Amino acid sequence: MANLGLDKLAFLLPLDEVKLTPDFAPKIERGPIDGKTLEALPERVIYTVDGVARCGRVAHLNNKDFQFAIRPNRERSGSVCMVQFSAGAFQESNLEPFGLDETCDAARQVQSELKQNGVSFDFKLAKLVRLDIAQNCKMAYPVAAYAPALASVGARKRVRKVEFGVTGFYIGNKSLEIGFYDKAEQMKKLGYAPHQLPVNGMRPEVRLQKARLIRDALSCSSLAELPNAWPQLRPAYNHFLKRDVFRARNEKTSGAALELEPLAALAVAASPSRSFQHFAKRLALLTLVHQHGIGAAKHFVSENFGYDATTESGQRQIERVHAELEAADFALKHDVKSRTEHKVKELYKELRDRVLGPR
Repeated sequence: MANLGLDKLAFLLPLDEVKLTPDFAPKIERGPIDGKTLEALPERVIYTVDGVARCGRVAHLNNKDFQFAIRPNRERSGSVCMVQFSAGAFQESNLEPFGLDETCDAARQVQSELKQNGVSFDFKLAKLVRLDIAQNCKMAYPVAAYAPALASVGARKRVRKVEFGVTGFYIGNKSLEIGFYDKAEQMKKLGYAPHQLPVNGMRPEVRLQKARLIRDALSCSSLAELPNAWPQLRPAYNHFLKRDVFRARNEKTSGAALELEPLAALAVAASPSRSFQHFAKRLALLTLVHQHGIGAAKHFVSENFGYDATTESGQRQIERVHAELEAADFALKHDVKSRTEHKVKELYKELRDRVLGPR
């Protein structure tokens, strides 16, 4: 089983618990502008140092290791501070999630760096408001090959985006988000050399994004309570994945979709509305490009469906269909190439077993 740990953590605390010195020099975002008069609307005081009040919408102090912000409290007077950091900022490879000791060490480093920049506080007083539980899974095939399996059984109504690469496949809301993405693609965009990239490396993450959810799932509200909560990371991680992705009723009721051959499965994955008409259209486009190639498919459509290329409206119709064919060609190259001979059901089973561990 892959090592499970933490990626991003975020903490919230009232400004009253933070000491600021004149060394604190954040970037301040100004308040909104009145659209009619183009004058600045009244701003609230964000913070005060040595009797000098600074106003605006939010004050940022960010570097490669952390993000720190102060903003006026929306619900009451005063301001609140947020500090967050992630595992990648403290590792040369940007690959492995934090272990417990590494998490505490990183927090101490962030605290030290903030103090050097005029911000002092005690992490024990900060409320944990975001916790990303993550692991790395070495898959049998490139990460994009698993897109149809995820789209077939995920919580369809809560899919936010389905784009493989750095963005990946995500479901969830403001409280909880579950993501699967290609770790190598992320590292490539950050400038890592090819030999540093993991092969077929998938990063499945469960992101707990509200203090109450973290408390309910892990009985944890702060960094000080994290050591006692650590043994609960795996049970909580598996619980949310089983509930929202690898659901028992999905495995029973989605059997037909899981047994589909690659082209049909890809058409299902590309039909978020679950409309049969949309599915049939996507399947026709994919089949046409797969069997004849993009060039021949464009020629066939242009010559056989009554489009008049001499008129502006006819030209627009041809361009729209060509764009759909190009999208189908892209999907085939990125999703089908590495799994042509592998049924979606087999990919789903491998994904489930590698992510959740032994059953």
